[in-house]
Amino acid sequence: MTLKSRALYPLVLTMLALVAYSTALFNDFVWLDSAEILQGKLIISHPSELFQSFLVDDSNYQGYHRPMYNIMHSLDYWIWGPNAFGFHLSSILLHIANGLLLYFLALCYTKKRALSFLIACLFVLLPCHTASVSLIHSKADLLACFFILVSLRCVQQSHQSGRNGLYMYAFASLCYVLALLSKELAIVLPIWIFVNWLVDPQRDSSMRNYLMGIGLMTLLFLIWRMSMSDSPYHQEFLSLGDRLLTFIPVYVNYFTHTLSNYELTTNDAVMVWDQMAILSSAAYVLAFVLILVAQFLLSKKHRIIAAGFLWYNLFLLPVMQVVPILHFRADRFLYVPSIGAIVALVFTGLYYYEKCSFKRSKSIVTVIVGAILMYFVIRISVRNLDFKSDETMFSKLIDQHPECREAQGFLGNVYLAKGDYNKSLDHLYLALADQSQYYSYVDYRANQGNLALVFMRQNRLEEALEIFENLYQSNTADLNALYNLSICHKKMRAYQAAIGGLEEYRGFRPNDPDALFNLGQIYMELGDDQSAQNSFGRYLEVYPESQYRIMIEKYLEQ
Repeated sequence: MTLKSRALYPLVLTMLALVAYSTALFNDFVWLDSAEILQGKLIISHPSELFQSFLVDDSNYQGYHRPMYNIMHSLDYWIWGPNAFGFHLSSILLHIANGLLLYFLALCYTKKRALSFLIACLFVLLPCHTASVSLIHSKADLLACFFILVSLRCVQQSHQSGRNGLYMYAFASLCYVLALLSKELAIVLPIWIFVNWLVDPQRDSSMRNYLMGIGLMTLLFLIWRMSMSDSPYHQEFLSLGDRLLTFIPVYVNYFTHTLSNYELTTNDAVMVWDQMAILSSAAYVLAFVLILVAQFLLSKKHRIIAAGFLWYNLFLLPVMQVVPILHFRADRFLYVPSIGAIVALVFTGLYYYEKCSFKRSKSIVTVIVGAILMYFVIRISVRNLDFKSDETMFSKLIDQHPECREAQGFLGNVYLAKGDYNKSLDHLYLALADQSQYYSYVDYRANQGNLALVFMRQNRLEEALEIFENLYQSNTADLNALYNLSICHKKMRAYQAAIGGLEEYRGFRPNDPDALFNLGQIYMELGDDQSAQNSFGRYLEVYPESQYRIMIEKYLEQ
């Protein structure tokens, strides 16, 4: 086969992915992108921060330790600046790289280019992956998948060539560590490799070195993470029994939608098990059992089918809620597990294709598969537009899942920024409402803070003050609550309380321009010209491009 023909499948795979995700390139920053990227929370700006990000604190949301995620964001920022186009482009390129890696992994095993192309193509064009690729915040899944596949590719090459095995296994182990530092679900990989190695009748003894290496790294990683004080766990998680039972309908939902054109929710809102009707519970249990039985029976047809279903189920374990995490269910959780389902189902199709003599209808089968893939391309292209902006994304999500409190909170914040305070209040109240029927994550502090900001903008100062005081008293490290509490005092003309709060705030953020500007205004109102001049002068030093510069300079000249 010529070089040109060998490059045809990878080229077509790349082009299909670019066509499907081209509509995502012009989407804006959404969801947590503002805090993580635009506000620089996860952007590494100095070499010293790189060491801190790896070993101490990477500032990731709710205690997740994912320094490779920070590095990827930082690289994008250094190249593109605050331009969402570059961040979306890198996500799409990572997704394509994962598809190509999967293609070459499958090719080495099957020796069949068309079959390997189908596996990779289904992965690249799976509609439930749209959010993983279109949302910049989901890049951790892409990175973890990339390093997992590179690690497996190294092991595969070492196993087949028999040369430089030690060096290749060492590099594979390094990639596994990088996968762990991208997203924690990579911790499942050693289990999958060990089980497959154990049942292999031609067990490769050299694999022991790799298994021992990544096993030791996994143990060290667990010890290290458990020793850290932060935690990514949901503070209002369900009991263990409820979590395990609720996973039954969640798993059925995951499995039935993995290869469908129906996307799961970007943010979760899952009905709690003991709130479900008896018939619904029974139906989910029956479906759960039937899925597992079907997997077991199909696994007997071919070893690769068994390996695929094992991969799928193992990589869903981190979201099984045995250990409670923030979200119970989200479509991005399917990105890595879906590889196993795709491989298992493709090989199942191949088994029956050959057994039932469908080879006579090869052209018809090819047309049907091609039509499905083209349909997936269209579905992805349309779904990308759902993530165009925060308002579009969360409005769409709430239309489908009004019980999702996190979406309600974010949409409330969107309307707060737009100055539409009545709509903002409607969504913030829903975000903070008690919810016993559904398991849905919500950041109470952030939403209460936004609620108080709305009250303050509406001059409902007593209500705002009460919330800000409660937020600050419950956590004196909450600088945003301290700042807003001080501004609330300022609006109520309690100037000494406002000055005390703002000066305390400046003890942590001495060059914050907003604090300096407000202090200048307060001192000017009190007639303390010297203090006002000092505050305004410092304000212009740290924020020379201020729109109030001319006005302040005239005041300083007086």
